[in-house]
Amino acid sequence: KRVLQACVDAGTVKRLVMTSACSAVSAGLSGNPGRPKDYVYTSEDWTDTEWPNLAPYEASKTYAEKAAWDFVENLEDEKKFELVVTNPAAIYGPILLNRRSASHEAFTFVETRYVCRSRH
Repeated sequence: KRVLQACVDAGTVKRLVMTSACSAVSAGLSGNPGRPKDYVYTSEDWTDTEWPNLAPYEASKTYAEKAAWDFVENLEDEKKFELVVTNPAAIYGPILLNRRSASHEAFTFVETRYVCRSRH
């Protein structure tokens, strides 16, 4: 909330890019028997915070992202700025070895340099 308020206070911020996580939109939903495996998540999808198996991390990411959207939505029109949220599954730094490890093969990942480039 402090970063969002600082954007308002500065009066010059036009866009804020927030890095959230895929768990804010998909935790507990991928196992939904009514949802196809190739389902494409949209801005309408949110993790169900009432889901009994929800981990604290997943809940916190969901609450934080929703709070950011609510904050911007409730601003007076002349103070509003664009909020853009990325929801990567994981973020890794550059690979320092000449070979990939098992974790690099097992996960879909976004490298930090690409996330940083998307903010410009």
